[in-house]
Amino acid sequence: MDRVIHTFLVRIIAVAMIFLFSGIQQANSMEQKFFFGVRWEVNGLPHALDVNGIPRSFAGPADVKQHEPMTQYMRKGINRLDLVSWPPNYTPDQYLALSVVYWEMGENPSADPRAAFRVSYYPAAEDPGPFVKYDATAGHPARPVAPSINFQPGSEYDTLHVDFEVLDEMPTWCWEQGDILTADNATRDDLTQSYRKIHALMAAKDNDTLMDEWWANMIRENAAAYNRPEGYVRNRASFNVFFDNPDAFRLDPLPTSPMTMRLGAENRVAWLVTQGDAGPLRFAHVQQADRVNYVTPYFIRRNGNWEICR
Repeated sequence: MDRVIHTFLVRIIAVAMIFLFSGIQQANSMEQKFFFGVRWEVNGLPHALDVNGIPRSFAGPADVKQHEPMTQYMRKGINRLDLVSWPPNYTPDQYLALSVVYWEMGENPSADPRAAFRVSYYPAAEDPGPFVKYDATAGHPARPVAPSINFQPGSEYDTLHVDFEVLDEMPTWCWEQGDILTADNATRDDLTQSYRKIHALMAAKDNDTLMDEWWANMIRENAAAYNRPEGYVRNRASFNVFFDNPDAFRLDPLPTSPMTMRLGAENRVAWLVTQGDAGPLRFAHVQQADRVNYVTPYFIRRNGNWEICR
């Protein structure tokens, strides 16, 4: 399938670990009371998850019921979840489900957080849904926008689309502040230059410049989202796990041919992909030819400059 849904593939472990915080104890400066995550469920289906148009997960056919903290991908007001699948056909018992979960300060998001709501859909069932489970009297800090919930079949992939509203106060994130972009050749070529700069820093094993000049937004906002020290987040995001192990990891060259530009978050976030929607920044496993770690930064353009936001 050409799309391969924004390619999440194998996520760089150092970056992925940022989102698995536990034991949050302090209030943040935005007077935010709740922290949010997404739970997604499928049984035997290939699938991909986007949150406000930003890819968050990708997997082949599997039974999945998992949740991850995603406060930094949500805003106060209307948000969007898309759970995508592309099987050759569905059986009556197969389903897709999405929930927004939340927890308060001092609670552990790695445990079973509370669900604000759950939406499920059974594509091949006689009564497919969508089925919305939500208690409007329970005081949840997020609620589904029922009229916009739908399942959209497509020629290549199908999408369970869920709009929901966050009622709690939230920071204004960088992915809300970028310029509105157009996926034309000039914008793609301009963004490509940033990829080449990042690739050169990776080749030079310059972790400090990567963290301080390129990943600074992500580090700062992840720290704010989960009340962690920036130094803690920076250490988790570090590329030194790759740089310090040349016998295990090798940085692959960037493609020489033009890449494809993808847009998300209402066209304010951009990233580049190659054939099959694979990311161009990747570390090959020296001892295992079939394994690759993709580094997938998501950019905004602000004041004429490209910045990594997620």
